Amino acid sequence: MRLLNLLLLPAALALPIGAQTARILFDGSMTGHLLGCYCTSAPKSGLIKRATFIHEYRKEHPGEVLVVSSGDLLEFGVDEKFAKGMLEAVASVGYDAIALGDQEFLAGDSFTEKMAKRLPLLSANLSVDGWLSDTRFAPSVVKTAGGLRVAFIAVTGTNVFRFFPDKKLREKLVLTDTVAAIKGELKALAGKADAFVAITHEGLDADAVLARALEGSGVSLILGGHSQDLTTKPFTAGGITILHGGPSANWQVEVPLSLDKGKVKVGAAKFHFFKYASPDRPVPLKAILGDEPWSYKYVIHENTADDPAVARIVKELGQ
Repeated sequence: MRLLNLLLLPAALALPIGAQTARILFDGSMTGHLLGCYCTSAPKSGLIKRATFIHEYRKEHPGEVLVVSSGDLLEFGVDEKFAKGMLEAVASVGYDAIALGDQEFLAGDSFTEKMAKRLPLLSANLSVDGWLSDTRFAPSVVKTAGGLRVAFIAVTGTNVFRFFPDKKLREKLVLTDTVAAIKGELKALAGKADAFVAITHEGLDADAVLARALEGSGVSLILGGHSQDLTTKPFTAGGITILHGGPSANWQVEVPLSLDKGKVKVGAAKFHFFKYASPDRPVPLKAILGDEPWSYKYVIHENTADDPAVARIVKELGQ
């Protein structure tokens, strides 16, 4: 993992008063972390805490919130029981869009089919040879929040399966060019959305290349994952803001999108971490924040209650 501070924007964008505004909550690389921990070297938030925050945030901002993920929900070595529990837990949160990552296939492509029927898994450039057409992934979804129609277009990096352990499954996957896939969806969605967001699963370096190729296309924001990078300061390429939330979905990233006088603006992001209290093992702040300085605002939440639905699943799994 790298904590990245790349091209700095001149200033955080303030949201215009009276603008149509959607509030996006974003995470990625959950990798099976239903529970968090107060590990002193690598503390984790866990879905059990983040789900509580997501539900409460929705109540505080009714009709304004969209929840998305850049994928990698499952962990390596996952068994069928845990994969089913993970699916139930993620479904209980009510995500609006999830980019398809390589780790969505770790329990086999037949289980990925089940996931695609329960979760809004998206990919504009990946299909599985032999699947029926009704279980192929949707390339995009348009959601309305805060009076703003937001189109989420997802792509899966063409190289993310390079070291995937199941060779036979790798051979069934059909991946096409990410830039062409997004541009094709932008054309198909013309007039159907006010703002366009790419959710990517390809890594931060690839996202920078993608952003430059999409300059002037209408995409305002890239929410990415796979490389487990953490963008602690504003980063832009091709005039497009890029955000990555780090490993284990530790950070719930809050970012507003607004439309004012026909122009889409990306507001300043805020990062939320959920800390586990342990008087015997205090977690140093540096273990949460890393070595790099932060420009983005962050909030470290303490005493966040466990989400009941996720807690029930955790108990059933014997964790």
